[in-house]
Amino acid sequence: YDKHRKDESDELSRALKETRSQMNKLLWFAEMNSKGFRKILKKLDKKLGLETQAIYWETKVAVLPFATPVHLKDGIEKLNDWINNLSCLEQPSASTTSTLKLARFKANNEDIALTIQNDNVSDLQKLLKEGTKIDETLLDLAVEHQSIQCLEFLKTKLGLDLLNYKDLNERNLLHRVCIRSSSSLGIVESLLSLEPELSMQKDFAGRRPLHYAAESNHAQLVNMLLNHAIKHGHYTINAGFADQTWQDREGFTPLFYGILHGSTEAVKEMLEVGHITDIDELIASGQKSPPIETDEQNEFLPDFARSLHHPSSVALACKLGNLDLLKLLISKGASSDLADEDGETPLLFAIRSHFVEGVKVLIDQGCVNVNLPEKINGWTPLMVAAIEGHRDITEILLTANADKEIIDNNEWTASDHAVFRGFLDIGKLTKPANPTRYVKPTVNARLSGENSPPRRTSKAVARASRVYGHKYLTDQCMIIITLGSNDVRNPLCSKFIELSKSFLGEDQHRRLSLSVSATNASGEFPIIDLPMGDFHSHWPEPIVLFAARPEEVILRFDLIDTFSSSRNNSILARGTSVLAADFIFNNSKGFQNQTERGSLRGRLTVPLVQAKDLEYVGTLGFEYFVITPFKHKNMRIGDRYTYYKSVDTQVIGHRGSGMNRKGSRLQVGENTVLAFVTAASLGAEYVEFDVQLTKDLVPVVYHDFTVTETGYDIPLNSITLEQFLNLRRSGQIKEYHTGIKEGAHGTVISTQRMNGSVDAFADFSSSIPHTGRINRSFSFTGTSSNTSSPKRHSPIDQTRFSKSGKVKGNGPETIQAPFTTLAETLRSVPKSAGFNIEVKYPMVDEAEQDELNQFQEINVYVDTILECVYDNVEEDRHIIFSSFHPEICLALNLKQPNYPVFFLTDAGTLPMADVRCNSLQEAVRFAKQADLLGIVAASQPILEAPKMVQVIKETGLLLFTYGVLNNEVENAIAQKCYGVDAVIVDSVLAIRKGLRGTD
Repeated sequence: YDKHRKDESDELSRALKETRSQMNKLLWFAEMNSKGFRKILKKLDKKLGLETQAIYWETKVAVLPFATPVHLKDGIEKLNDWINNLSCLEQPSASTTSTLKLARFKANNEDIALTIQNDNVSDLQKLLKEGTKIDETLLDLAVEHQSIQCLEFLKTKLGLDLLNYKDLNERNLLHRVCIRSSSSLGIVESLLSLEPELSMQKDFAGRRPLHYAAESNHAQLVNMLLNHAIKHGHYTINAGFADQTWQDREGFTPLFYGILHGSTEAVKEMLEVGHITDIDELIASGQKSPPIETDEQNEFLPDFARSLHHPSSVALACKLGNLDLLKLLISKGASSDLADEDGETPLLFAIRSHFVEGVKVLIDQGCVNVNLPEKINGWTPLMVAAIEGHRDITEILLTANADKEIIDNNEWTASDHAVFRGFLDIGKLTKPANPTRYVKPTVNARLSGENSPPRRTSKAVARASRVYGHKYLTDQCMIIITLGSNDVRNPLCSKFIELSKSFLGEDQHRRLSLSVSATNASGEFPIIDLPMGDFHSHWPEPIVLFAARPEEVILRFDLIDTFSSSRNNSILARGTSVLAADFIFNNSKGFQNQTERGSLRGRLTVPLVQAKDLEYVGTLGFEYFVITPFKHKNMRIGDRYTYYKSVDTQVIGHRGSGMNRKGSRLQVGENTVLAFVTAASLGAEYVEFDVQLTKDLVPVVYHDFTVTETGYDIPLNSITLEQFLNLRRSGQIKEYHTGIKEGAHGTVISTQRMNGSVDAFADFSSSIPHTGRINRSFSFTGTSSNTSSPKRHSPIDQTRFSKSGKVKGNGPETIQAPFTTLAETLRSVPKSAGFNIEVKYPMVDEAEQDELNQFQEINVYVDTILECVYDNVEEDRHIIFSSFHPEICLALNLKQPNYPVFFLTDAGTLPMADVRCNSLQEAVRFAKQADLLGIVAASQPILEAPKMVQVIKETGLLLFTYGVLNNEVENAIAQKCYGVDAVIVDSVLAIRKGLRGTD
């Protein structure tokens, strides 16, 4: 570039950046178009069983414009090079156009600059007579300092041309003044009086000064410019802004530009001064206008440019969350129900952005139709509020008589959407009068007791009953990397990468991508386009890698330009991480040493360093989980046909014959061999029980993470097996284990399975003497107690567990039986009873609540349990694994091919820190990603939204349910009719009889 033209370099740099921004938009359109075609072709091949994707792409698509945007990428590369060459010069602010130029002029002509700054015309005349070079820079100086008299002198006496003096972006002096919203009205008035046509000139973007005045929300300036346009006939009341000459190259009029930028005061001035009565028609006319022609050049407005924004001004105000602008537009007659081509209304925008006050205004002042659905999915405003989880807006809509009975294109109600996403409180609010009317007719027939064909295995169940044996690890470890965090309390959950403002620069439309790679590991290394949005559902899928030695894996996160022609040479910043670095704060290397303990989670935050100068530009956070292979001599793929197959709803005994609760009903101690045998004799096909590890790594059957039998809250993993089996003080062990007072010598309860019927078991139970049981509640003391003596408190009453109001399982109020191990359970319970082994491992929030500072490393934990199972299981024993902990499910499924794994979920009934555990939607997504056989969900959401059964099973997953609601016979029968595969219950006998009665 010429040294003498450096004063234009700032303008040139801005023009290049603007061009690059526009080309990036065009390139984004081309890339989206290309991805769309490829996805459609891939889907067609999959559905039709063909392989025509490549041929069709090359012959029909690749030959079209923008299919392979090589030229655009090359053009952007050239622009980047030019901009970098100009980067050595100081970058001017966005609101000025000739800062460097004026600075140089002032430096060389200090006396003239000072004279103009003081607006001294007489001194300026004297200085200019001395032979000073006169150019248009003097006009810039006069306008900058708002020196009106000097400006008039330069125009009238020296004849400097205001109309033809433009910068590189074709902006005249009035453009620049309007962009600098701090300028006084006096200088504007002077410019308009000296050259009235200045207000009509357009810059490179086709914008007039009024566009920029509207953008900066300068109401008085808008008033002056619009009155000037009316006075000189540039704006007529009849045509108004509908005149095509008011549109810029994107089809925006000053009014639309003001609305787009939320300029309430400026919009108000334009509506009143311009006598605009129909805002919607004005905006619509701009989007439907034919190609425009000007005197200077022929231009045309592409159709896609007209559809970049919503046609409703009210919708734009809602999207901005601008309450004042919304009220103004509605008061001026703008429609509140105007929808775009997809049927998106202003009310839907307000709901999605949680614009509560805007929703109230739309309903109260705009009189919107609260039941108007959009066209793509048929979602009503009530459904959108339910999907977003906005209870406050849901209540507002229901008060406005929103219809709860409407269904969308997939026959979902608002309640179904809320329940599926874990918003059960909203699901109750929006629950239709008769939820079962939305399930299949055959289900309704079964519910009503009408004659219907015998129930057969549905297609979904058939898909879920997979062939025996699935993919599992054999020699390499699997590394699962999740960008961000699964913990909803962690800021990384909403945004996994933070970039500094200095790095992002002025280009707001810059497209960046994240390239992930690794050394000493194999797998698919993705390139992820940024930004990914603010919601977890928009995040990329977990990254799966394989390595023989995970501690040697080095991860690289490269930030690159999305549309760069060369990936290797376009690295802007890089972050590097070593997985082994996470173990610096403890002595554990879980995948190396079985005896050590590890942290509950692996989480790292990596600094991003800029490639060109090694400066810090941001951070990236991720979580990882390493799964090691498991080997056992008895682990092999056999000849079984399926993991699990049932044509009817099965009954699973909860913790054996039922969880222990407060009440008068006689209860067998939960999670004991006696409870398992009892449940099997009562007709349960499976018994469910909880397994944990003791300090010496022995799997035991116990539910809670802490043991309180001694009167202290002690973590189970802090005591040995011997201590666990003898939790009572010496001399009281026998009393505790049998539940019978030593001196009374009651009947010993056999743990062998009875050959008789259920009635025989009932007779046996009734034959047990009652004399020795009265002191069961005082079993800590081991001495008899008189019934008239005051109630004594046991040490267990002082524990945090008891103070919370919970009942300790297999406690003094039950028929107590010895605590047991997993190995003993596998050997003692008849093999006709299937096992649902729930592997207990604390979630992050559970560990915090119970103060579990350390726990066994997950791989050690799972390997120990699997080894116990393979060592002791009988060949024909039916076993399924389940867990509330997602990583436990992953490890169980990937370490062995013989037993199916289910994901347990509260489905929104209890708030959890892990996002995967808070809804049916997340549970289904995780179970499908992890290739599990099914999910075990709380029964409450299934009963409130029966359609969830069909939704879940159509994904190919089995569905079990658990919860106190399952103990009601009618609820179990209803779930059987819905298609639930199994119910986990406490009342085994009653539920079993009830389900058999429906056959």
